Amino acid sequence: MSQAQAVRLFLSTETGEQQAQLPVAPEIRDAWKLVLDTLVEHLAPATVDTWFRPIKPLRFADAVLVLLVPSRFFFDYIEGNFANALKQAIGKAFSLTTRIEFRVAPGEEHRLPEPSTVPVTAEVVDDPRPEPGPPGGDPPPPFDPVFRFDNFFATPGEEMALRAAVHLSRHPGARGYNPLVLTGPEGSGKTHLLNALGNALLEKGSAQRIHLVRSDQFLHEFVHYYKENRLNDYFRTLATARIFLFDDLHFLAKKSKSQEALLLVLNQLLRRGATVVVSTRLTPAELRHFKEDLVAVLQRGLIVEMPACDSAAREGIIRDKLDRQGLVLEDETIAFLARHIGSNLHDLNAVMVRIIAQMSLMGTSMSLDDVRTILHRMFPTTAVGMPPIHRPQMTIERIVKAVGAFYQVSVHEIGGVSRRKAVAAARQVAMYLCRELTSESLVVIGTAFSNRHHASVLYAHGKVAARLQSDPQLRRQIENLRASLSA
Repeated sequence: MSQAQAVRLFLSTETGEQQAQLPVAPEIRDAWKLVLDTLVEHLAPATVDTWFRPIKPLRFADAVLVLLVPSRFFFDYIEGNFANALKQAIGKAFSLTTRIEFRVAPGEEHRLPEPSTVPVTAEVVDDPRPEPGPPGGDPPPPFDPVFRFDNFFATPGEEMALRAAVHLSRHPGARGYNPLVLTGPEGSGKTHLLNALGNALLEKGSAQRIHLVRSDQFLHEFVHYYKENRLNDYFRTLATARIFLFDDLHFLAKKSKSQEALLLVLNQLLRRGATVVVSTRLTPAELRHFKEDLVAVLQRGLIVEMPACDSAAREGIIRDKLDRQGLVLEDETIAFLARHIGSNLHDLNAVMVRIIAQMSLMGTSMSLDDVRTILHRMFPTTAVGMPPIHRPQMTIERIVKAVGAFYQVSVHEIGGVSRRKAVAAARQVAMYLCRELTSESLVVIGTAFSNRHHASVLYAHGKVAARLQSDPQLRRQIENLRASLSA
Protein backbone atom coordinates (compact mmCIF):
# COMPACT_ATOMS: atom_id res chain seq x y z
CA MET A 1 0.00 0.00 0.00
CA SER A 2 1.41 3.37 -0.95
CA GLN A 3 1.87 6.16 1.52
CA ALA A 4 -0.89 8.19 -0.12
CA GLN A 5 -3.29 5.25 0.20
CA ALA A 6 -2.28 4.33 3.74
CA VAL A 7 -2.75 7.70 5.38
CA ARG A 8 -4.87 10.68 4.52
CA LEU A 9 -4.37 14.02 6.20
CA PHE A 10 -7.03 16.70 6.26
CA LEU A 11 -6.69 20.41 5.48
CA SER A 12 -9.56 22.44 6.87
CA THR A 13 -10.97 25.29 4.81
CA GLU A 14 -10.88 27.35 7.99
CA THR A 15 -7.81 29.31 8.97
CA GLY A 16 -6.23 29.22 12.40
CA GLU A 17 -6.72 32.94 12.93
CA GLN A 18 -8.61 32.75 16.22
CA GLN A 19 -7.06 29.60 17.59
CA ALA A 20 -3.54 30.79 16.83
CA GLN A 21 -3.99 33.46 19.49
CA LEU A 22 -4.97 30.97 22.21
CA PRO A 23 -2.36 29.46 24.54
CA VAL A 24 -1.54 25.80 24.00
CA ALA A 25 -2.38 23.49 26.89
CA PRO A 26 0.78 22.12 28.59
CA GLU A 27 -0.25 18.51 28.06
CA ILE A 28 -0.69 19.11 24.32
CA ARG A 29 2.66 20.88 24.13
CA ASP A 30 4.36 17.98 25.92
CA ALA A 31 2.68 15.40 23.67
CA TRP A 32 3.76 17.34 20.58
CA LYS A 33 7.34 17.33 21.85
CA LEU A 34 7.10 13.54 22.02
CA VAL A 35 5.88 13.56 18.40
CA LEU A 36 8.97 15.52 17.33
CA ASP A 37 11.28 13.22 19.33
CA THR A 38 9.70 10.19 17.65
CA LEU A 39 10.08 11.72 14.20
CA VAL A 40 13.78 12.37 14.81
CA GLU A 41 14.21 8.62 15.36
CA HIS A 42 12.96 7.90 11.84
CA LEU A 43 13.77 11.03 9.80
CA ALA A 44 16.86 13.18 9.33
CA PRO A 45 17.11 15.93 11.97
CA ALA A 46 17.27 18.56 9.20
CA THR A 47 13.99 17.22 7.80
CA VAL A 48 12.27 17.48 11.19
CA ASP A 49 13.66 20.99 11.71
CA THR A 50 12.49 22.12 8.28
CA TRP A 51 9.01 20.60 8.08
CA PHE A 52 7.77 19.78 11.60
CA ARG A 53 9.20 22.20 14.15
CA PRO A 54 7.43 25.18 12.49
CA ILE A 55 4.08 23.41 13.12
CA LYS A 56 2.07 24.54 16.14
CA PRO A 57 -0.44 22.22 17.87
CA LEU A 58 -3.66 24.14 18.50
CA ARG A 59 -5.95 21.73 20.32
CA PHE A 60 -6.78 18.06 20.90
CA ALA A 61 -10.39 17.14 21.56
CA ASP A 62 -12.72 14.31 20.59
CA ALA A 63 -9.77 12.37 19.09
CA VAL A 64 -9.05 15.25 16.67
CA LEU A 65 -5.64 16.93 16.74
CA VAL A 66 -5.61 20.36 15.07
CA LEU A 67 -2.24 21.60 13.82
CA LEU A 68 -1.29 25.04 12.49
CA VAL A 69 1.08 25.04 9.49
CA PRO A 70 2.88 28.12 8.09
CA SER A 71 1.39 27.69 4.59
CA ARG A 72 -0.55 25.42 2.28
CA PHE A 73 2.82 24.53 0.82
CA PHE A 74 3.82 22.86 4.10
CA PHE A 75 0.67 20.76 4.16
CA ASP A 76 1.13 19.59 0.56
CA TYR A 77 4.71 18.52 1.15
CA ILE A 78 4.04 16.77 4.46
CA GLU A 79 1.04 14.93 3.04
CA GLY A 80 3.00 13.78 0.01
CA ASN A 81 6.15 12.69 1.82
CA PHE A 82 5.71 12.12 5.56
CA ALA A 83 2.06 11.22 6.14
CA ASN A 84 2.77 7.72 7.49
CA ALA A 85 5.63 8.85 9.71
CA LEU A 86 3.53 11.68 11.17
CA LYS A 87 0.49 9.46 11.74
CA GLN A 88 2.55 6.88 13.59
CA ALA A 89 4.30 9.46 15.77
CA ILE A 90 0.99 11.10 16.67
CA GLY A 91 -0.55 7.70 17.39
CA LYS A 92 2.23 7.05 19.89
CA ALA A 93 1.93 10.42 21.62
CA PHE A 94 -1.84 10.96 21.48
CA SER A 95 -4.01 8.06 20.34
CA LEU A 96 -3.97 5.47 17.56
CA THR A 97 -7.40 6.66 16.46
CA THR A 98 -6.40 10.33 16.28
CA ARG A 99 -7.67 12.25 13.28
CA ILE A 100 -5.21 14.93 12.12
CA GLU A 101 -6.54 18.23 10.82
CA PHE A 102 -4.50 21.18 9.62
CA ARG A 103 -5.17 24.89 9.66
CA VAL A 104 -3.16 27.40 7.65
CA ALA A 105 -1.64 30.31 9.54
CA PRO A 106 -3.73 33.49 9.26
CA GLY A 107 -3.02 35.46 6.10
CA GLU A 108 -0.90 32.61 4.71
CA GLU A 109 -3.47 30.59 2.75
CA HIS A 110 -1.81 31.41 -0.57
CA ARG A 111 1.55 32.56 0.61
CA LEU A 112 4.56 30.65 -0.65
CA PRO A 113 8.01 30.30 0.81
CA GLU A 114 10.04 33.46 0.31
CA PRO A 115 13.40 33.71 -1.49
CA SER A 116 15.26 30.34 -1.36
CA THR A 117 15.41 26.38 -2.54
CA VAL A 118 14.10 22.77 -2.51
CA PRO A 119 13.54 19.63 -0.38
CA VAL A 120 16.12 16.97 0.32
CA THR A 121 16.44 14.29 -2.32
CA ALA A 122 18.09 10.93 -1.97
CA GLU A 123 19.83 11.45 -5.31
CA VAL A 124 22.10 14.24 -4.16
CA VAL A 125 22.26 14.39 -0.37
CA ASP A 126 25.57 12.52 -0.35
CA ASP A 127 27.34 15.19 -2.40
CA PRO A 128 30.56 16.22 -0.64
CA ARG A 129 31.97 19.68 -0.18
CA PRO A 130 31.09 21.61 -3.34
CA GLU A 131 33.91 23.69 -4.66
CA PRO A 132 33.59 27.42 -5.09
CA GLY A 133 32.50 28.72 -8.47
CA PRO A 134 34.65 30.64 -10.93
CA PRO A 135 35.96 34.10 -10.06
CA GLY A 136 33.34 36.55 -8.94
CA GLY A 137 32.22 39.84 -10.39
CA ASP A 138 28.88 41.15 -11.53
CA PRO A 139 26.31 38.36 -11.87
CA PRO A 140 25.57 37.38 -15.48
CA PRO A 141 22.25 38.39 -17.00
CA PRO A 142 19.45 35.90 -16.26
CA PHE A 143 18.88 35.07 -19.93
CA ASP A 144 21.22 34.72 -22.87
CA PRO A 145 20.78 37.99 -24.82
CA VAL A 146 21.67 36.20 -28.06
CA PHE A 147 18.42 34.24 -27.96
CA ARG A 148 15.49 36.39 -29.10
CA PHE A 149 12.26 35.86 -30.96
CA ASP A 150 13.42 37.93 -33.94
CA ASN A 151 16.38 35.64 -34.65
CA PHE A 152 14.54 32.35 -34.17
CA PHE A 153 14.13 30.83 -37.62
CA ALA A 154 10.97 28.80 -37.32
CA THR A 155 10.23 26.01 -39.76
CA PRO A 156 6.56 25.27 -40.47
CA GLY A 157 6.78 22.61 -37.77
CA GLU A 158 8.15 25.11 -35.23
CA GLU A 159 5.82 27.99 -36.01
CA MET A 160 3.28 26.86 -33.41
CA ALA A 161 5.92 26.78 -30.66
CA LEU A 162 7.16 30.25 -31.60
CA ARG A 163 3.64 31.71 -31.66
CA ALA A 164 2.77 30.15 -28.30
CA ALA A 165 5.93 31.56 -26.67
CA VAL A 166 5.35 35.01 -28.17
CA HIS A 167 1.74 34.94 -26.97
CA LEU A 168 2.85 34.13 -23.42
CA SER A 169 5.35 36.99 -23.51
CA ARG A 170 2.46 39.33 -24.25
CA HIS A 171 -0.15 37.63 -22.08
CA PRO A 172 1.56 35.84 -19.16
CA GLY A 173 -0.68 33.26 -17.52
CA ALA A 174 -2.93 32.95 -20.58
CA ARG A 175 -5.60 30.29 -20.08
CA GLY A 176 -5.21 27.16 -22.17
CA TYR A 177 -1.44 27.63 -22.45
CA ASN A 178 -0.46 26.73 -18.90
CA PRO A 179 1.77 24.89 -18.59
CA LEU A 180 3.32 25.22 -22.04
CA VAL A 181 5.41 22.10 -22.78
CA LEU A 182 7.97 22.32 -25.60
CA THR A 183 9.18 18.92 -26.80
CA GLY A 184 11.77 18.01 -29.40
CA PRO A 185 15.21 16.46 -29.94
CA GLU A 186 18.44 18.05 -28.77
CA GLY A 187 19.30 21.16 -30.74
CA SER A 188 15.76 21.83 -31.97
CA GLY A 189 15.56 25.31 -30.40
CA LYS A 190 13.75 24.69 -27.11
CA THR A 191 16.33 26.52 -25.01
CA HIS A 192 16.35 29.36 -27.53
CA LEU A 193 12.62 29.92 -27.04
CA LEU A 194 12.85 29.75 -23.24
CA ASN A 195 15.54 32.43 -23.20
CA ALA A 196 13.73 34.49 -25.85
CA LEU A 197 10.59 34.47 -23.71
CA GLY A 198 12.55 35.67 -20.70
CA ASN A 199 14.31 38.37 -22.71
CA ALA A 200 11.01 39.58 -24.18
CA LEU A 201 9.52 39.97 -20.71
CA LEU A 202 12.60 41.83 -19.45
CA GLU A 203 12.51 44.18 -22.44
CA LYS A 204 8.93 45.04 -21.55
CA GLY A 205 10.19 46.14 -18.16
CA SER A 206 8.28 43.39 -16.41
CA ALA A 207 8.74 43.59 -12.66
CA GLN A 208 7.43 40.04 -12.24
CA ARG A 209 9.73 37.40 -10.80
CA ILE A 210 11.11 35.29 -13.64
CA HIS A 211 13.05 32.07 -13.05
CA LEU A 212 14.86 29.97 -15.65
CA VAL A 213 16.00 26.65 -14.14
CA ARG A 214 17.80 23.76 -15.80
CA SER A 215 17.23 20.25 -14.50
CA ASP A 216 20.90 19.73 -13.62
CA GLN A 217 20.94 23.09 -11.86
CA PHE A 218 17.81 22.02 -9.98
CA LEU A 219 19.57 18.84 -8.85
CA HIS A 220 22.85 20.32 -7.68
CA GLU A 221 21.17 23.18 -5.83
CA PHE A 222 19.58 20.55 -3.59
CA VAL A 223 23.05 19.84 -2.28
CA HIS A 224 23.97 23.44 -1.62
CA TYR A 225 20.86 24.32 0.35
CA TYR A 226 20.74 21.00 2.16
CA LYS A 227 24.28 21.55 3.46
CA GLU A 228 23.26 24.99 4.69
CA ASN A 229 19.99 23.71 6.19
CA ARG A 230 18.03 26.14 4.01
CA LEU A 231 15.91 23.77 1.95
CA ASN A 232 12.69 25.57 2.76
CA ASP A 233 14.25 28.77 1.46
CA TYR A 234 14.83 27.30 -2.00
CA PHE A 235 11.23 26.17 -2.26
CA ARG A 236 10.17 29.71 -1.48
CA THR A 237 12.39 31.20 -4.15
CA LEU A 238 11.04 29.00 -6.91
CA ALA A 239 7.44 29.10 -5.79
CA THR A 240 7.28 32.90 -5.71
CA ALA A 241 7.98 33.16 -9.46
CA ARG A 242 5.37 34.66 -11.72
CA ILE A 243 7.13 33.20 -14.76
CA PHE A 244 8.79 29.78 -14.25
CA LEU A 245 10.83 28.27 -17.09
CA PHE A 246 12.22 24.73 -16.62
CA ASP A 247 14.69 23.36 -19.18
CA ASP A 248 15.53 19.71 -19.94
CA LEU A 249 12.96 17.97 -17.75
CA HIS A 250 13.92 14.55 -19.17
CA PHE A 251 17.11 14.53 -17.08
CA LEU A 252 15.00 13.96 -13.95
CA ALA A 253 14.10 10.42 -15.09
CA LYS A 254 14.37 7.88 -12.23
CA LYS A 255 14.96 10.69 -9.71
CA SER A 256 11.70 10.25 -7.85
CA LYS A 257 12.38 12.60 -4.94
CA SER A 258 13.40 15.40 -7.28
CA GLN A 259 10.25 14.80 -9.31
CA GLU A 260 8.17 15.07 -6.13
CA ALA A 261 9.85 18.37 -5.31
CA LEU A 262 9.26 19.77 -8.79
CA LEU A 263 5.64 18.59 -8.73
CA LEU A 264 5.00 20.50 -5.52
CA VAL A 265 6.55 23.65 -6.96
CA LEU A 266 4.53 23.37 -10.19
CA ASN A 267 1.28 22.79 -8.29
CA GLN A 268 1.88 25.88 -6.17
CA LEU A 269 2.75 28.00 -9.20
CA LEU A 270 -0.24 26.85 -11.27
CA ARG A 271 -2.60 27.29 -8.31
CA ARG A 272 -1.52 30.94 -8.14
CA GLY A 273 -1.88 31.47 -11.89
CA ALA A 274 1.85 31.79 -12.58
CA THR A 275 3.09 31.07 -16.10
CA VAL A 276 4.95 27.75 -16.42
CA VAL A 277 6.95 26.64 -19.47
CA VAL A 278 8.77 23.30 -19.54
CA SER A 279 11.10 21.87 -22.19
CA THR A 280 11.85 18.18 -22.66
CA ARG A 281 13.11 15.91 -25.42
CA LEU A 282 10.08 13.63 -25.05
CA THR A 283 6.37 14.33 -24.94
CA PRO A 284 4.79 13.80 -21.50
CA ALA A 285 3.22 10.56 -22.71
CA GLU A 286 6.66 9.27 -23.73
CA LEU A 287 8.41 10.09 -20.44
CA ARG A 288 9.56 6.90 -18.73
CA HIS A 289 10.38 6.55 -15.03
CA PHE A 290 8.37 9.68 -14.20
CA LYS A 291 5.65 10.00 -11.58
CA GLU A 292 2.16 9.82 -13.01
CA ASP A 293 1.06 12.93 -11.11
CA LEU A 294 3.85 15.00 -12.68
CA VAL A 295 3.02 13.72 -16.16
CA ALA A 296 -0.65 14.53 -15.55
CA VAL A 297 0.20 18.14 -14.63
CA LEU A 298 2.15 18.56 -17.87
CA GLN A 299 -0.66 17.05 -19.94
CA ARG A 300 -3.15 19.60 -18.63
CA GLY A 301 -1.50 22.37 -20.63
CA LEU A 302 -0.47 22.99 -24.23
CA ILE A 303 2.03 20.47 -25.64
CA VAL A 304 3.90 21.62 -28.76
CA GLU A 305 6.40 19.45 -30.61
CA MET A 306 9.48 21.03 -32.19
CA PRO A 307 10.91 18.79 -34.92
CA ALA A 308 14.60 18.60 -35.73
CA CYS A 309 15.94 21.68 -37.54
CA ASP A 310 15.75 21.18 -41.33
CA SER A 311 18.10 22.42 -44.05
CA ALA A 312 16.10 25.57 -44.82
CA ALA A 313 16.10 26.66 -41.19
CA ARG A 314 19.82 25.92 -40.87
CA GLU A 315 20.53 28.07 -43.92
CA GLY A 316 18.57 30.94 -42.41
CA ILE A 317 20.51 30.66 -39.16
CA ILE A 318 23.84 30.63 -41.00
CA ARG A 319 22.95 33.74 -42.97
CA ASP A 320 21.78 35.56 -39.86
CA LYS A 321 25.04 34.81 -38.00
CA LEU A 322 27.08 36.05 -40.95
CA ASP A 323 24.96 39.20 -41.43
CA ARG A 324 25.34 40.15 -37.78
CA GLN A 325 29.14 40.04 -38.17
CA GLY A 326 29.16 41.79 -41.54
CA LEU A 327 30.63 38.70 -43.21
CA VAL A 328 29.77 36.96 -46.48
CA LEU A 329 29.99 33.41 -47.78
CA GLU A 330 29.07 32.20 -51.25
CA ASP A 331 25.55 30.80 -51.59
CA GLU A 332 27.01 27.44 -52.60
CA THR A 333 29.08 27.33 -49.40
CA ILE A 334 26.11 28.23 -47.21
CA ALA A 335 23.98 25.57 -48.90
CA PHE A 336 26.75 23.01 -48.32
CA LEU A 337 26.89 23.81 -44.62
CA ALA A 338 23.10 23.67 -44.29
CA ARG A 339 22.98 20.25 -45.97
CA HIS A 340 25.83 18.58 -44.11
CA ILE A 341 26.04 20.11 -40.62
CA GLY A 342 23.22 17.98 -39.18
CA SER A 343 20.05 18.91 -37.32
CA ASN A 344 21.63 19.72 -33.95
CA LEU A 345 21.84 23.50 -33.59
CA HIS A 346 24.63 23.14 -31.00
CA ASP A 347 26.85 21.60 -33.69
CA LEU A 348 25.89 24.35 -36.12
CA ASN A 349 26.79 27.02 -33.61
CA ALA A 350 30.19 25.43 -32.90
CA VAL A 351 31.04 25.38 -36.61
CA MET A 352 29.92 28.98 -37.12
CA VAL A 353 32.04 30.14 -34.17
CA ARG A 354 35.09 28.63 -35.88
CA ILE A 355 34.24 30.04 -39.34
CA ILE A 356 33.43 33.54 -38.08
CA ALA A 357 36.56 33.63 -35.92
CA GLN A 358 38.80 32.59 -38.81
CA MET A 359 37.26 35.08 -41.23
CA SER A 360 37.42 37.92 -38.70
CA LEU A 361 40.94 37.25 -37.43
CA MET A 362 42.50 36.46 -40.80
CA GLY A 363 40.60 39.19 -42.64
CA THR A 364 39.85 36.90 -45.58
CA SER A 365 36.84 35.18 -47.05
CA MET A 366 36.51 31.41 -47.19
CA SER A 367 35.97 29.13 -50.13
CA LEU A 368 33.85 26.01 -50.23
CA ASP A 369 36.98 23.89 -49.83
CA ASP A 370 38.05 25.89 -46.75
CA VAL A 371 34.65 25.37 -45.12
CA ARG A 372 34.61 21.71 -46.14
CA THR A 373 37.99 21.24 -44.42
CA ILE A 374 36.78 22.86 -41.18
CA LEU A 375 33.62 20.78 -41.18
CA HIS A 376 35.62 17.65 -41.91
CA ARG A 377 38.02 18.25 -39.04
CA MET A 378 35.25 18.96 -36.55
CA PHE A 379 32.85 16.27 -37.81
CA PRO A 380 34.82 13.78 -39.92
CA THR A 381 31.81 11.59 -40.68
CA THR A 382 29.77 14.57 -41.94
CA ALA A 383 31.75 16.35 -44.65
CA VAL A 384 31.62 14.79 -48.09
CA GLY A 385 34.30 14.59 -50.72
CA MET A 386 37.15 14.40 -48.18
CA PRO A 387 39.40 11.45 -47.26
CA PRO A 388 39.04 9.94 -43.79
CA ILE A 389 40.95 11.69 -41.03
CA HIS A 390 42.36 10.12 -37.89
CA ARG A 391 41.10 11.73 -34.72
CA PRO A 392 42.81 11.11 -31.38
CA GLN A 393 40.65 9.23 -28.90
CA MET A 394 38.87 11.55 -26.49
CA THR A 395 40.34 10.86 -23.06
CA ILE A 396 40.26 12.52 -19.66
CA GLU A 397 43.98 13.25 -19.94
CA ARG A 398 43.54 14.97 -23.30
CA ILE A 399 40.69 17.12 -22.01
CA VAL A 400 42.61 18.16 -18.87
CA LYS A 401 45.61 19.18 -20.98
CA ALA A 402 43.42 21.25 -23.33
CA VAL A 403 41.62 22.98 -20.45
CA GLY A 404 44.91 23.68 -18.66
CA ALA A 405 46.41 25.27 -21.77
CA PHE A 406 43.27 27.31 -22.41
CA TYR A 407 43.03 28.72 -18.86
CA GLN A 408 46.80 28.78 -18.29
CA VAL A 409 46.54 26.43 -15.33
CA SER A 410 48.86 23.45 -14.93
CA VAL A 411 47.61 19.91 -15.38
CA HIS A 412 48.88 19.13 -11.88
CA GLU A 413 46.75 21.92 -10.38
CA ILE A 414 43.61 20.87 -12.24
CA GLY A 415 43.99 17.30 -11.05
CA GLY A 416 45.01 18.37 -7.56
CA VAL A 417 43.24 19.75 -4.52
CA SER A 418 43.92 23.49 -4.81
CA ARG A 419 40.80 25.57 -4.11
CA ARG A 420 42.17 28.74 -5.67
CA LYS A 421 39.32 30.28 -7.68
CA ALA A 422 41.01 30.15 -11.06
CA VAL A 423 42.04 26.53 -10.53
CA ALA A 424 38.61 25.48 -9.20
CA ALA A 425 36.90 27.11 -12.19
CA ALA A 426 39.17 25.33 -14.68
CA ARG A 427 38.68 22.03 -12.83
CA GLN A 428 34.90 22.33 -13.05
CA VAL A 429 35.10 22.99 -16.80
CA ALA A 430 37.38 19.96 -17.20
CA MET A 431 34.96 17.73 -15.27
CA TYR A 432 32.06 19.06 -17.34
CA LEU A 433 33.82 18.28 -20.63
CA CYS A 434 34.93 14.85 -19.40
CA ARG A 435 31.33 13.91 -18.73
CA GLU A 436 30.11 15.44 -22.01
CA LEU A 437 32.79 14.11 -24.35
CA THR A 438 33.85 10.75 -22.91
CA SER A 439 32.00 7.58 -22.00
CA GLU A 440 33.77 7.31 -18.66
CA SER A 441 31.63 6.87 -15.53
CA LEU A 442 31.35 9.51 -12.83
CA VAL A 443 33.48 7.33 -10.56
CA VAL A 444 36.29 7.07 -13.13
CA ILE A 445 36.22 10.81 -13.79
CA GLY A 446 36.29 11.58 -10.08
CA THR A 447 39.26 9.26 -9.59
CA ALA A 448 41.23 11.21 -12.20
CA PHE A 449 40.73 14.38 -10.15
CA SER A 450 42.45 13.37 -6.89
CA ASN A 451 39.95 10.60 -6.10
CA ARG A 452 37.01 12.95 -5.77
CA HIS A 453 33.61 11.48 -4.96
CA HIS A 454 31.44 10.89 -8.02
CA ALA A 455 28.93 13.41 -6.65
CA SER A 456 31.59 16.13 -6.93
CA VAL A 457 31.73 15.43 -10.66
CA LEU A 458 27.95 15.66 -10.85
CA TYR A 459 28.02 18.94 -8.94
CA ALA A 460 30.72 20.43 -11.21
CA HIS A 461 28.84 19.36 -14.34
CA GLY A 462 25.61 20.85 -13.04
CA LYS A 463 27.26 24.11 -12.03
CA VAL A 464 28.90 24.64 -15.44
CA ALA A 465 25.75 23.58 -17.31
CA ALA A 466 23.69 26.07 -15.28
CA ARG A 467 26.14 28.92 -15.95
CA LEU A 468 26.14 28.14 -19.67
CA GLN A 469 22.49 29.22 -19.77
CA SER A 470 23.27 32.75 -18.59
CA ASP A 471 26.97 33.40 -19.18
CA PRO A 472 27.79 34.05 -22.87
CA GLN A 473 31.53 34.35 -22.13
CA LEU A 474 31.69 30.89 -20.56
CA ARG A 475 29.62 29.47 -23.42
CA ARG A 476 32.11 30.82 -25.97
CA GLN A 477 34.98 29.33 -23.96
CA ILE A 478 33.32 25.91 -23.92
CA GLU A 479 32.59 26.11 -27.65
CA ASN A 480 36.21 27.01 -28.36
CA LEU A 481 37.43 24.12 -26.22
CA ARG A 482 35.06 21.72 -27.96
CA ALA A 483 36.30 22.96 -31.34
CA SER A 484 39.97 22.58 -30.38
CA LEU A 485 39.36 19.09 -29.01
CA SER A 486 37.53 18.14 -32.21
CA ALA A 487 40.37 19.36 -34.43
